[in-house]
Amino acid sequence: SLDLMRFHADTKLVTEIGEWNDSSSLKIFNTSLISSPDPGTPHLMVVTREEPPYVMVKCGNCTGNQRYQGFAIDLLAAISQVAEFTYSIYAVPDNLYGVYDHQT
Repeated sequence: SLDLMRFHADTKLVTEIGEWNDSSSLKIFNTSLISSPDPGTPHLMVVTREEPPYVMVKCGNCTGNQRYQGFAIDLLAAISQVAEFTYSIYAVPDNLYGVYDHQT
């Protein structure tokens, strides 16, 4: 299973807001922690890094979600239509997958 987490930039804390697994799909536990441009429609912030063929930068001058293409981007778009959520994609600043945090 995968945990769906929300990063709070102001406090640097991470809160679990849901999970996904192949048997029960996506479950969101705490919808109040998901910002929404439209009432009732969750809006997710999706962090990624360039990793062809899954995520590729379409053009350097493009902005927002239109900047990215690839298998994972197409999959995200399809899932968002079925699960009825909107999303914004942004690149992780250091282009890394993550690092081990010895404190957690």
